[in-house]
Amino acid sequence: KIFLMTRQDPSYTRHAESWVQSMDGMLNKLVATTPSGLTYVDENRNGAPGRSFHHLVCFVPGMLALGVMQLDNLDSWRRARYREAAEKIGEFCYNLYAKQPSGLAPEYSTISNSPEVEVQPFEAKYVLRPETVESLFLLWRMTKDVKYRDWGWNIFQAIEKNCRHTVGYAGLLDVRLLNPQKDDAMQSFFLAETLKYMYLLFSDDDTIPLDTWVFNTEAHPIKMTKPLISGSCERL
Repeated sequence: KIFLMTRQDPSYTRHAESWVQSMDGMLNKLVATTPSGLTYVDENRNGAPGRSFHHLVCFVPGMLALGVMQLDNLDSWRRARYREAAEKIGEFCYNLYAKQPSGLAPEYSTISNSPEVEVQPFEAKYVLRPETVESLFLLWRMTKDVKYRDWGWNIFQAIEKNCRHTVGYAGLLDVRLLNPQKDDAMQSFFLAETLKYMYLLFSDDDTIPLDTWVFNTEAHPIKMTKPLISGSCERL
C-alpha cells in the first residue's frame, strides 16, 4: 500500500517487491485445502500445519485482489495465480458465515479431516469483524461477479437479524446457535470498517476509486500522491 500511495514511484519499488515475495511465500507454504477442496491460509506451528484459521486472515483475499488490480508491473503468471487464490480463499471465508445457523462467522476455527464437519468453530464468538466484507468489496471491484454482492447481502441480513439492538449493534457469544445471545459490546471498527466496506460493496466504482485512494488498515481512505523527492510525499 505504501507503493500504491506513491502512485508506484520507482524509488519505492522495494515495497512492491517485498510484498510479492511475501505473497509467493504464503501461497507456496501456508495455503492448504480442506477435505472438500476449500482453500484457506493455514497457520505454521514449528514447521507443521496448524490446521486452524482465524477470521482476521479473511483480509487476505482482498489484499491479493488489490494487488491484481493495481500493481502495474505484476507479471501475468502471478496476476492469474493471485486472482485465483483471492477468489478461492474468499469463498472459504464466506463459508465460515454460511455454514453457521446464525449466518455469522466464528472468531477462530479448526480444520478436521472429515468432509462432514471439516471446519469447526473453536472460538464461536462473533465480534462484528470487517475482514470478510472488506475482501468481498475488493473481489467485487476485481471481478464484477454479482455473487460477492449476494454474499455481502446475506452477511448484512444476518447482522441485522442477530446483532442489531435498540441503541446500536453487538457481537454474539455463540454463532452456532440459531438465536444467539449478544455480547453487549459494539466494537469501534464495526462503524469504521465493517459498515463502510458493506456500503462500498454496493456502491459504484467512482465512490472512492481504487486508482486514486488507498485504504489503510483501519479503512481510512488516503489519497495517492506522487513524491516530490525520494522518501517524501507532497501535501495532500
